[in-house]
Order: sequence, then C-alpha cells, then structure tokens
Amino acid sequence: MFKNTNSKTIDSVWLDLSICLFSLVFMSVFYYGIRALLIVFIAVLTCYITDVICIYLKKGEYEFKDYSSVIIGLTYALLMPATVPVGILIAGCIITIVIGKQAFGGKDNLIFQPVAVGYSISALCWKEALLLFPKPVAFTNFSYISQSLT
Repeated sequence: MFKNTNSKTIDSVWLDLSICLFSLVFMSVFYYGIRALLIVFIAVLTCYITDVICIYLKKGEYEFKDYSSVIIGLTYALLMPATVPVGILIAGCIITIVIGKQAFGGKDNLIFQPVAVGYSISALCWKEALLLFPKPVAFTNFSYISQSLT
C-alpha cells in the first residue's frame, strides 16, 4: 500500500541519530561539566560490552556495523542526572541491554524501546538517585565521584 521512497541506508540513520545525540551531549557538558561526558562514556562502553557478551552467550556473531548499543548507551546516559552514582549507571545499562534489547531477540525484534525499559526499571529501583536533577549552571564542576544518597 505504501512504498518506501526514502533512500536512506541504516548507516545514515545511525549517523543522523549520533549527530543529534552528540549535540545534546555537548549541551550537557556545557551545563554540568566534564562528569556528564564521563557518564556518557561509561554508559556507551557498558552497553556495548553487554551487547557483545549477550550475543556471544547466544552463540551468535556480533556485527561490528551495528551501532544500536552505542545509540542506546547515549540515550540512556542523557536521561541520567549528572550526579548519578556510577554503579547505578552501570546496572541500569546492563538492565537496558539484557532485558530491553536481548531478552526479546535483539535489534530486529524489539517489542519496546530498550531505553524506556531500562529507565523504567531503574527509576523504580533507584528513584532517589534518578529523579533528583541538579540545577544546571554553565561550567559547573561536579565531582567525578558521585555523592552519597544519605
């Protein structure tokens, strides 16, 4: 009934998403300092490693042109406050990939958006850490080590 007249390849879609998300990363670094960049790096690395391990455990072969775990990590990191503890960030990324993406069969069989699944579960488990956002101030210096929740 409808024909796809869009000539975009999947690689160009990943590139467009990356450009949009990196502009948001730039703004978060501007407002929250270098710790926001550290959160993005940890989230992307954790999502990528978790995705590779899950595919390996399913005895599959990882496609290195698959950037979905990187996009998922970027999106998940941008939903986190700048003061999120690193342990909660890593656990949330693992939940996002394992339950949100791989439990339903990978990138081609997504029933729900993996980031929405991961953030929902994380917000239920650690609401004190994820639902309190600091006031954005340009060039703010948050400590690299997160504060305690007490």
